[in-house]
Amino acid sequence: EIDKYMERENFFEAYDFFMDGQRLKNECRRKQKKISKQTKELAKYFTNSNLIATLKKTIQLTNMQRAFRTKPHILIVEDQIFSQKMLVAILKDYECHVAEGSGDALLKYIEKCPDIVFLDIELPDLSGHHFAKLLNEIDPDSYVVMVSGNQYEKDIQQAKENNVKGFIAKPYEKQAILKTIQSYMKSKGRHVA
Repeated sequence: EIDKYMERENFFEAYDFFMDGQRLKNECRRKQKKISKQTKELAKYFTNSNLIATLKKTIQLTNMQRAFRTKPHILIVEDQIFSQKMLVAILKDYECHVAEGSGDALLKYIEKCPDIVFLDIELPDLSGHHFAKLLNEIDPDSYVVMVSGNQYEKDIQQAKENNVKGFIAKPYEKQAILKTIQSYMKSKGRHVA
């Protein structure tokens, strides 16, 4: 995420003053290749038609959990610890589950069958857009809200294409998060506390 603040080469030059900048540069390249390989493997896995069919059936079985809840269960898919803690604190009155990437989020989604997913766009393994698209395929009742520092028109458009119910910009405002919960409750015909 260096690019948000300065050019990569400038960072490595500044780092040279304190340590061996070439060593850091090589380590960053090695990790990028590893992440890229994992991302490609996960993307292939997420587009497997047999897997998608199995996931749909699994979600149909676990979806009954939602009908018996008095308060929504929430899945937070966010890799930044500070943002995770902030969302959990805002949502302290609800059952929250946290995942740092798409792979972990899929497992938690199947196991917990959350009512609402707060989903970051930029994740370490696969983009939030890919995950939102998968959720839309396997669970037509999914209620996904993108939470991101990026408010690019292309991100908002892609979120709409993936049937995302909302888009909240970082830093989070408590009222926007709670308003999302209220919108979900109204859409399901439940009483808003």
